[in-house]
Amino acid sequence: MKNKILVPAAALLVLLGLFYLLAAYQTPILMYHSIGLDSCENKLCVSPSSFDRQMKFLAKSGYKPLRFSDYIEYRKKGRRPPWGSVVVTFDYGYADNYTYAYPILKKNKVPTAIFMAEALVGTEGMLSEEQLREMDKDDLVEIGSHGLGIPLLAESDWETMRQNLLNAHARLEEILNKKVKFFCYSGTYSKQEKKLIRSARFEAACATQDVEKSELNDLYAVQRIRISRSSDSLVDFWFRVSGYYNFFRNRN
Repeated sequence: MKNKILVPAAALLVLLGLFYLLAAYQTPILMYHSIGLDSCENKLCVSPSSFDRQMKFLAKSGYKPLRFSDYIEYRKKGRRPPWGSVVVTFDYGYADNYTYAYPILKKNKVPTAIFMAEALVGTEGMLSEEQLREMDKDDLVEIGSHGLGIPLLAESDWETMRQNLLNAHARLEEILNKKVKFFCYSGTYSKQEKKLIRSARFEAACATQDVEKSELNDLYAVQRIRISRSSDSLVDFWFRVSGYYNFFRNRN
């Protein structure tokens, strides 16, 4: 009699556990910065060989790389992307995104979004206008705005913040000759800054740092997973793209 009760109870617990795991799953959105050589001093650097290995891992493991805009469309409709989807993004617009990352992305057919800091366009070590335009013509690449590459809230005056954002936005649209729809915060941000991004009519915004768990359809606090040298191990990388990295991270 006891076994007749325990077996259904155990099965129920297993089902509840599975439903809990399904609910906890989040499409991993990866945040890269520089894809530099081993001599790169930037702690956020990932070597070209490691990046190539990671992109091959996604392809061979059956992941479904999504354009950032397609991910946002799912979110707008209150839906989750297909299981196994993954999104790749880059911040600031380092020149090595073009030199090293872009050929690897093309080889593995992985789309990406590059959030360019307008004030850094054409400066030493950063993407040029020509490189931005060339990549933007490729369906694999979407260019978003990283503003001036500094936190908007470095300025306390609302109007100054707004003008800095709008000027950076307009300059990037002028370079690409098209609408720039997505934004990426620089460092910390607040409700005030989110309001500013909405007013500039961006369709979505990514965070650069850990953020608190947000609602599925909060398009202005899209949580990402930082990939750096510390993620060089494929075991570590697998955990980060598993869909449960944010679930465990947010509980620490």
